[in-house]
Amino acid sequence: MEIYTLKIKFLTPVFIGSGYELDALSYVVRRENGKNYLFFLDIERWLQKNITDSNIQDALKRFDYLLLRKLIAKAEDTSNFCLYKIEISSSRFNSIYSEILAGKREEHQLIVNLFPRSKTDFSPYLPASSVKGSIRTAIGNYVYPFVEKEAEALCAKKRNKRDRCYREYNKLIFGEPKFDVFKYLKISDCILPKDSTFIVEPQEIYKGKKSPTPKNFAEATKSLSFGEKLEVKTKCVIGDFKDLEWKKKHVKREIKNFGLEWLIEKINDFYISRYKNELKFYDTPNLISIKNSMKNLFDQIKKEIDKNKNTALLRIGHFSHIECITWDNRKPKVKKYGTTRTLANGIYPFGWVLISFEQGYKHEHESEKRKLLAEDSTVSDTKRIEEQHQELSEVERICKRLIDKKEEHYSMEIYWKLDSFSLEDKKQIARALKECWQAIGKWGKKVSRKQKEKIRKIKDILGEK
Repeated sequence: MEIYTLKIKFLTPVFIGSGYELDALSYVVRRENGKNYLFFLDIERWLQKNITDSNIQDALKRFDYLLLRKLIAKAEDTSNFCLYKIEISSSRFNSIYSEILAGKREEHQLIVNLFPRSKTDFSPYLPASSVKGSIRTAIGNYVYPFVEKEAEALCAKKRNKRDRCYREYNKLIFGEPKFDVFKYLKISDCILPKDSTFIVEPQEIYKGKKSPTPKNFAEATKSLSFGEKLEVKTKCVIGDFKDLEWKKKHVKREIKNFGLEWLIEKINDFYISRYKNELKFYDTPNLISIKNSMKNLFDQIKKEIDKNKNTALLRIGHFSHIECITWDNRKPKVKKYGTTRTLANGIYPFGWVLISFEQGYKHEHESEKRKLLAEDSTVSDTKRIEEQHQELSEVERICKRLIDKKEEHYSMEIYWKLDSFSLEDKKQIARALKECWQAIGKWGKKVSRKQKEKIRKIKDILGEK
């Protein structure tokens, strides 16, 4: 097993859909230090505090949500009910917000699609599945020609051809879900700094006569292309495949195993070609400025890859477009490049990042401490909490939180960090994980296959059968 620090450098804004939308009554816009920010409010608490206000009572009785929104916007105490804030980079967002409050627009909604955030301290985070899925696409593109004949023969026997054919290709390339080779590539979710995102407008640009499709505003990561340096780290583990020996009779797949060098080569083959081809889309007089910006960015990408052999170009998240999520010449055939692109604020495409791998992974003690303090931010005496945490060791703090708060997301985060601890610490954390999972129904027979694997590992650490 090889353990790496996976570094992610954001070249252009990345938008990962969380399924959550901010509606009109969830936020206010305020100016702070020369910039506009969206302040996300605990609106229920604010209403409870101000429910005696006759204007608020009147707005609620008449279901006049525009009036209620104006009252919230004018209120001076909203900062006391702010859960987090997001910088606004789109000037059009600010204009629409002002026009709505002034009653100058018929449409009163101004929805924002949110980036995934922690349910505890509201920190934005990059889901590991987004990174791993993009890597899987690149690897599948390289391998599928070797299984195409067999896969198409199997597909011909199926009725629901499109869906079942996709499954057959995946089984032949990566293996049945139980023996999928990508189980040996483990990447942890990546917590981002709280000020690392901003509100952008996804604008569709097009060639020809097609009209652009309107899109909601979105919370995306800041990036190098917008003048912000954003680099984050997370843990990556590549399995050694030794435990495949006992599975030989069951395993049927094209990929037997893989290493870091092979992964990087195939990722770059896939995404660098996509990047170069996308430049051709902007090869028209009205889009030439975008092309020049993208070419300048590509020069930096090449320097980074030439400088560090463990670096690869990747595209993740929404608005990556079909060519970056589709294998070459895949049946049924699709147009390689369409007539539209979606750009952040109409300037840069979404999703481009550089990933690099460094041997080993060091658990960041201070960041863990800051996060624990953030979890207790609802307690007014922050100094007392900090002193309390300082009295405990790092492992004791982790175990205490696992047992006391029983948070599924946090337990999974700690599970993926287990290998970075000593054997004795690992046993202590494993006991706390077991207690946590038993309390939230994640320990026993009626759990998912993946969870059973996690339980098996915990039992191995604890020496249980």
